[in-house]
Parts: sequence; C-alpha cells; structure tokens
Amino acid sequence: MLRSFARATALLAALALASPALAAPAAPAAPAEEKGANPSRIGIGIGLNTFNLLTLQAPGIAQPGADIYIPIDLGAFRLEPSLGLSRWDADNNGGKGTSFNLGCGLLLPLKAGKTVTLYAGPRLFLDFVSVTDYAGGVSSSDSGLDFVLAGVLGAEWYADPRFSIGAEARLSLVIASTLSDTGNTLRNGYTSFATSGVVFFRFYL
Repeated sequence: MLRSFARATALLAALALASPALAAPAAPAAPAEEKGANPSRIGIGIGLNTFNLLTLQAPGIAQPGADIYIPIDLGAFRLEPSLGLSRWDADNNGGKGTSFNLGCGLLLPLKAGKTVTLYAGPRLFLDFVSVTDYAGGVSSSDSGLDFVLAGVLGAEWYADPRFSIGAEARLSLVIASTLSDTGNTLRNGYTSFATSGVVFFRFYL
C-alpha cells in the first residue's frame, strides 16, 4: 500500500511539473478577462460524472454521481477544490456503500479564446468509503480511505462571462483499500487505472 501511495505521489509531482510546459507561453486573455472581468475570481460549479469505466469493472467502488466544485482563478492557473457524496448498493442482500470524497485540481490553460478555454492538469481525490453488508443475515461493516490521482484534459465554453458549460476527460490511478469485518472481506484492495468523463456547469461571482 505504501509503495502504491509513493508511486501516486511521484505521478502527481510529475504532472504538476509537466503541466506548465504544456501551457502556451503567451496565451491570449481568458474569455472573462476580454470582457473586462477581474482575472482573479471565484465561482461554484456542479460536475456530473457521465461514465466511469472502473465502475463497470469493479462495482464495489463509488458509482458516478454529482460533485460540487469551487473554481478559483488566479490568473495563470486555477485551483478547483471539490467535494461529493454518493451511495450505492453493495450487494444483493440490502448492503449499502457510501463515499465522501474531497479533491483539488491544479488546472492550467492550454488555449484561451473569446468564448472557449482548453485546460489540463492533475486532480487528487481522497475518497472516504464505508460499506455495510448483510450476507447470511449478519451485519458487517468497515470503512477505509481510497486515493485517486487523475490527469485531466478539459474544455470550457462561456455562454456568459459568469456562466460556462464544460466537459472533462480523466485518466486516473485508483488506490483502493481493503474493507473487512471479523474476517469477512467486504472489498478487496486494488490498484488500477480508470477513465472517466465529467460534464460541468460553473457559475462565477
């Protein structure tokens, strides 16, 4: 587990160092700046997870849902903290799973136009997972912490200086913990790659 976490940390550092090299050295002004808005601004957004290929392969992880994002534009880059809560059926006996995730993205503009911005960068998520199982009429439960490190590529279209619609593709490294209770394994731990897509609606103050 520690070795996997070390690999994830190294990958995050590599993405953070590589992302500035991807950004254009003299990118045009962002759409909001061209309309006279302050380049440093904050907003709130909703991200709808449209698909997650790992979910199809491993149903014991959190299912796609909707997360809340807080875009914080700082001129040359964007910080975007996020949080989300999801629930799913863990088995056919009434078992339930719950996931509460906290994340943050470091997003750098690749190309900015009057109405469309392309960006790339890393996102890191901490996923607090809890599973309850009722197999055999006996209740078993456990909780753990999963790590998700994603490299993302996205586009944002400004329908208005204060409102945008976007889409984002992600390639993620998932490090999931083992969940068990008194010898009953509720979910085996694993390390895997996953792809996912997210649709965004962002409102700026």
